[in-house]
Amino acid sequence: MLKIAKLTGLLVIVSCASLAQNVKVTAIGARTGEFCSPDRALLFEDPTGVRILFDPATTVAGGSDPRLGVVHAVLVSHAHGDHIGNAQLNQNPDAPNAGCASGVAVTATPNSNAAGIAAAKGAAVVVAAELASFMSRKVQNILGAAPPGCPAPVQAEAGPMPADHRVGFDDHQRIAPVRPGCAQDRPEQPIHRA
Repeated sequence: MLKIAKLTGLLVIVSCASLAQNVKVTAIGARTGEFCSPDRALLFEDPTGVRILFDPATTVAGGSDPRLGVVHAVLVSHAHGDHIGNAQLNQNPDAPNAGCASGVAVTATPNSNAAGIAAAKGAAVVVAAELASFMSRKVQNILGAAPPGCPAPVQAEAGPMPADHRVGFDDHQRIAPVRPGCAQDRPEQPIHRA
């Protein structure tokens, strides 16, 4: 009887582990497969397929970089050039001789690498409030027209939230990108995919 109980317990643990879903994190840097000293860019992909590029910096080759694929949102932590991207990578990151230290080949980007990628991918831009108008102008410079504004904030009542790991979106709800160039400073606001 004890063996059956242990076996059942083990089966429950293995079953729970197989249901766990993980966020995939990929470094996008000067040399594919490595995270070099000038690298900042990370691509997060959640189990539903939402892909967020974090701090594109200078080691992503702009919106045409084939390593990016679909990007739903570009998240910039702060306005330093080595995070927002005052230049973009200008070397083949798959080449055996690709540089990996400071001083890799880059090309200056007048509107930032982050804005260029967001415009090319039709991705939302997620930034702190003080950076929102700056990024919006940069995307506008690239697109040639003002990007659509963000959805109006939803008023919600604050209150206690139960400590349940299932709190959040139902399975039928997903976060989808807002319109290109929208400098979204309220990332907690859900946007539903059509």
